[in-house]
Amino acid sequence: MPLSELLLIMLVKIKFSRTLCGLLVLTFGTGFSHHANDMVQTQTDNVSTTSLQIVTYNLHGFNQGKILLNNLCDSFDIIAVQEHWLSDHDLNKFSLFHSDFQGVAWSAMTDRLSNGILMGRPFGGIGLLVKKALNIKIRLVAVYNQCRCVVNMLEFVNGFKLLLCIVYFPCSYTDGYESELLEILGFIEQCVSCNTADGVIVLGDMNFEWSSTSVGGRLFASLADEFNLTCCADLGFNQINCTYYQESSGNCSVIDHIFVDSCLSNSVSKYEVFDEFVNLSDHIPVVCCLSLDNAIFRNDNIVHRAPKYGKQHKVGIRRWDKGDLIGYYNMTFDLLQKVNIPSDIDVQCDGFRCTH
Repeated sequence: MPLSELLLIMLVKIKFSRTLCGLLVLTFGTGFSHHANDMVQTQTDNVSTTSLQIVTYNLHGFNQGKILLNNLCDSFDIIAVQEHWLSDHDLNKFSLFHSDFQGVAWSAMTDRLSNGILMGRPFGGIGLLVKKALNIKIRLVAVYNQCRCVVNMLEFVNGFKLLLCIVYFPCSYTDGYESELLEILGFIEQCVSCNTADGVIVLGDMNFEWSSTSVGGRLFASLADEFNLTCCADLGFNQINCTYYQESSGNCSVIDHIFVDSCLSNSVSKYEVFDEFVNLSDHIPVVCCLSLDNAIFRNDNIVHRAPKYGKQHKVGIRRWDKGDLIGYYNMTFDLLQKVNIPSDIDVQCDGFRCTH
């Protein structure tokens, strides 16, 4: 067969295959839209949106919670966890937990293990799983002492920035509870004030009921008012009756929460617990769905004018360096005047050397 005829036959076959592919796309592709990361897409008022599925879950130990954690990876996009109980050399168990997710984790036992053998059960720890298909860059902002709070900046492909604060607050019956909680809240305040973001989310095991009767709730309310944070439970969804269940006593409480700022509150489309699979933890995952503009997930080089909290922020009483220094000096002076000094101290000590 001449070369010219052979080339002509090949050209006809290529055109036919392209036409066939086009017909297949036309036949099976119309009326069905599917995002690359399997997230649900809707269209409301001519604005195309994507539902970003976020969940917080206290594992009560990695081995106990990993069964349900694997199920969460099948249904959600961003997973924040507390109490994985992993040491530094075991953090890869979490970061490599699922092939479809990028994972980062922090241990609460670093200082304890560096000083000797751990006595008792492991404790604490915070982790974050983000679906790879979202193409989100995770940038660590800061970690509070013993992983009580970890703040990350999630940067979407088109520049949208989400400040994610994962918390594991102390229990209210611990010594120095109010002081420790205030320090953590001051840490969150500093992170939000010093970082530019399009939205802020604070979520995790807060160990308090969101009400005015709880000490933790009252302390957190001042931070929530300062940055216009709203608990998703106050947005009109069905009431959540239990996120923590104590099997020994049969008591249950709602101590796991998700707070969003005013930039995201109108985007919350669902808020509920996730209890559809086997759960060996004493906590129930809490789910929040955000209906966001599809442009957030496209690389359109959109310039966002994110609110800079630092420019509008009025510093609260938790900032010691912005406090009433004169009042502090006067109070310490009055208190020190009441200290009883031994009468023989002048005899045994001179102005340059103390013998005590």
